Amino acid sequence: MHTVPVASLDPQRFAEVLDDGPLDRFQTLIADGREQMEGRVVWNVNSTATGGGVAEMLMPLIGYCRGAGVDTRWVVIEGDEDFFELTKRIHNRLHGADGDGGGLGPAEHAIYERTTGKSAAKLLALVAAGDIVVLHDPQTAGLVTPLKAAGIHVVWRCHVGLDEPNENAHEAWEFLHRYVAPADAYIFSREAFVWADLDRDKIAIIAPSIDAFSPKNVSIEPAAQDAILAMTKAKSGCIALVHPRTGRLSGILTDGDFRRSALTGPDFLGKPVSTFMTRTPKTVRDEALGVDALRLFEAYKIDDLIVVNRRGQPVGIVDGQDLPKMKIV
Repeated sequence: MHTVPVASLDPQRFAEVLDDGPLDRFQTLIADGREQMEGRVVWNVNSTATGGGVAEMLMPLIGYCRGAGVDTRWVVIEGDEDFFELTKRIHNRLHGADGDGGGLGPAEHAIYERTTGKSAAKLLALVAAGDIVVLHDPQTAGLVTPLKAAGIHVVWRCHVGLDEPNENAHEAWEFLHRYVAPADAYIFSREAFVWADLDRDKIAIIAPSIDAFSPKNVSIEPAAQDAILAMTKAKSGCIALVHPRTGRLSGILTDGDFRRSALTGPDFLGKPVSTFMTRTPKTVRDEALGVDALRLFEAYKIDDLIVVNRRGQPVGIVDGQDLPKMKIV
């Protein structure tokens, strides 16, 4: 088990996107939460710190909680190959798929309990009575009972499910129910995902909470959107930008330009591409020889070379990887 470091984020930035009424309620929630959580730690527990929707959501959510003055932390459980093979199977079944076709019987319960028991022992060395632990998804459900026995408040959150569960999903629920049921509360992403045999008074529905300031939620300037789509469609790391009246080359936009701009923050996607394109790209005339292009690639250490006609209008692009195909190098 390891702790994931999370930087504090200022929740006051939501004033940029909330109207007065919702902002007032948000401010009240922060004040009430800080008062109610004083002296407690809120622990979030899942099985990975990177990749996947849960990890993507937890980083900013925990950051905002910390910025609001609530001591919120994140730990990740560990397991062997057998454990993660099993939990992947459960995950697939909750989605209605058969997965690897393996069983969910006594042998699988033994594998599951062996690993979650070790994780519970490690977590109990960190938490204190009165703390709140939010367990995420099937991998962590086995921690509910030992945590409850130690006087910890436990919430189990399920991020996966089906609107119309089939036999596979019911099999996964049956496997997990004994571990989940003792929790103090359950959170599901949709009403349709809720298990029928859980205490309804303990259930809350909370939609996936993606950070409002995530790159996924940034408005993209149409030109930037068109550029991304053009590069993707052409399977190219570079596109040429032309003057709308003369057709002459105005600049180029490369995947490197996007990466460098991304380091300044997601707001770059809302700006005209002219603000981060390469304005003076290297070019070669359409009547030049391949060896002339090779000299330019070697001299300037570039990946792409724009081919222009005598009027300075782009007519093509030479990729550095094209040269071996041309048997020039």
